[in-house]
This record gives sequence, structure tokens and C-alpha cells, in this order.
Amino acid sequence: MRGLGLILYGTEGMGKTSWGLEWSRLGPVTFCSVRETGFLDLTEFSGVPKGVEHFQIKNYEQLIKITKGCEEKTTLVVDALSGVQQEIFEHACLKNHQGDWEKFTAFWKGQRVDSPKHLETWLVELDNARNRKVNVVLLGHAKLEESVNTIGTNFLCRTIDLDKEILATFRKWAQAIIFMHLDISISVATEVTKEKVMVSGKAKDLDNRVMYVTQSPGHSAKNRDLFRADKPVIRMGNSSEEAFLNFYNALPEVYRKSWPLRANTAS
Repeated sequence: MRGLGLILYGTEGMGKTSWGLEWSRLGPVTFCSVRETGFLDLTEFSGVPKGVEHFQIKNYEQLIKITKGCEEKTTLVVDALSGVQQEIFEHACLKNHQGDWEKFTAFWKGQRVDSPKHLETWLVELDNARNRKVNVVLLGHAKLEESVNTIGTNFLCRTIDLDKEILATFRKWAQAIIFMHLDISISVATEVTKEKVMVSGKAKDLDNRVMYVTQSPGHSAKNRDLFRADKPVIRMGNSSEEAFLNFYNALPEVYRKSWPLRANTAS
């Protein structure tokens, strides 16, 4: 069975990096930090599971080389896509515009014409890795942007923090895109007076972290028949371990049989 090809994104502090490390419950993990320090922070405070090999990525060529070297029945975790995008921009600027950033940014040619072509090179290697039974897990940050509604009022939507053409290329590649967020609980109070009825709401201080696996007006997601359509939300519970196990149990049985859980202890 091919490895999974996932993108998980969310706002800062949601536990994306910790969740990525939990993939060591299925086997060895190659963890690539690209302009991110989350892995180093976890090393200092909470420990890193055994079986995780860490790389601090210095350039785009190194990322491609590491991807090519991933062995069967392992997981490649890349944190984060915003860093990957910047490495691709620098690579494209050097290759296509001889390092001239003015030429690179002119009419968005570097970001939206040249860079997506260079990104395709890595995506081919990610697909080759998946064919070798390597799980690919890409972590990203979230941003809030206005979505165009052709039949009504525009609305705000959470999506991956990437330039639109880079984002479109990643969306096309991904088997599933998962949005990690807080499920906010609102207490509603109604006050009736002679003049009017007033309704007010207050958010409860509850840490209900969830993963959304299907598309919604409020967030971007993608589910290519990986998760059940009638269960669009995966509860994360109170720890990265619980979040990963809930995610794992939501996967099709055929996948869980191919990738059984193993013991996972911090180093």
C-alpha cells in the first residue's frame, strides 16, 4: 500500500509539531525543520520519541535529497510549508533570475510562474517516496482570507499560509488536507426588556482541540476518500498522543493493518 500524502495546518500553538512526532508510533521518522524551531523547543522541554532523525534544512536541494533517501515503511515530516515556500523562492530566484529579486518579483513572475514549476520537482519525489510506502506529512501555518462567493456575500475562511499558486499546487498534490483548530463553545444569554430582546454570547474557557477533515465555508480542507464523510471532525483530546491515536483510528482498516502501532517512548 502507498504511503499517505497529508497536509496538516493550523494556528500557532495547536500542537502540529508534537502531532508530527507521534508518527514514530508507526515506525522511523525523518523530521525536517525548514525555518522552524518547534522541534528544538520540544527537544528541550518534552523530549523527542525514539526513532526520529532530525534535519535542519539549509536549502531546497537538501530537502529534495533527503526526500529521495527516505526508506520503505518510514514517515517524512516537514515543518513548515511557509519555510519550504521561501526556500523555493530563493532557489527560483537564483536559477531563473541570477539572484536578482527585482526581476523575480516583477509582475509576480517569480512567485507564481517560476516557483510552482520548481515545486513540482519536489512533489514528484514525494510521490516516489509514497510509492516506496513512505508516509508524507507536511505541516503548515494558517491564515485568514476572504473567499469569493459568486452567488452571495463573500466570507472569511482559514486556509494554508502560502502564496496562491504555491498553495494551488500543494492542494492538487495532497491526498488529504486537515485543519487543526479550537472548537469554541459559546454560552448564550438572552435578556428580554420592554424595548427589545438582547442576545449575548461568551466563549467558554475550554481546550477543545479538533481536526477538521472535510471542506467547510469556515476553513479549507480536503478528503480524497480517506475519512468517512459522516465524521468530518476528529477530536484531539488532551495530548498529542491522544490526538494521533484518534486520527489513526479514523483511518481505513486496510491502512491500519498495513501500518500497525508500535510502542513509543521518549528519548
